[in-house]
Amino acid sequence: MRHLTGLLLAFCFIARTQAQNVAINATGASPDASAQLDVQSTSKGVVFPRMLAAERTAIANPAKGLIVYQTDGTEGYYCNTGTPAVPAWVRMSTEKPVVAFSANSTSSQAFSLGFYIKVNYATVEFDESGNYNNTTSEFTAPAAGIYAFSCATVLVGGPGRYDIALFVNGVNKKSFAGYLTSGVISLHLSSDFKLVAGDKVDVRVLASSNPGTGAGASAPWIFFSGKRLF
Repeated sequence: MRHLTGLLLAFCFIARTQAQNVAINATGASPDASAQLDVQSTSKGVVFPRMLAAERTAIANPAKGLIVYQTDGTEGYYCNTGTPAVPAWVRMSTEKPVVAFSANSTSSQAFSLGFYIKVNYATVEFDESGNYNNTTSEFTAPAAGIYAFSCATVLVGGPGRYDIALFVNGVNKKSFAGYLTSGVISLHLSSDFKLVAGDKVDVRVLASSNPGTGAGASAPWIFFSGKRLF
């Protein structure tokens, strides 16, 4: 009978603790009513599960909101913002790396008639996060986000139409047409794009009526710049 009473008391205690929120502290203070788990300390913190990136991505059906600390690659806390079936791991950080670049050209470049030619912006003024390749004149998005780009070039050619365009992954996404009557034309274009990691952006020029030549030694007016907005 004493054993039965003890078991009943133990069961009641367990049921009660499961129904309540929990406090972990050295003072015996009650947990905050709004917290399921209230950890209090003035000298210690909380350690989340630590694992490698491969171990994190191997978690089967991770709960939405699951948090782990990744110890290799880009270290930090990662949270699954997707679903258990389709996880979307996002690094949790208050630090926002600066993604910005600016490049120009100081050399002449010929533009053939009838098709787009990539503009060579080989002189880098700055590249905060190393995402611009001055050999290919391409910017590569390091992560998903909204990016702003501006570009300009100066052409010497015959009368006719000349287009400047921003290409994303080899596809014309935004263009501007200028019409030259004689001598020189300056083409400018700005646009915002929603990109994902790995997307490549470059500038191209199309001569529709007459071939043209990019004016050399015109760095202040021939430029390609961009930055991540958010």
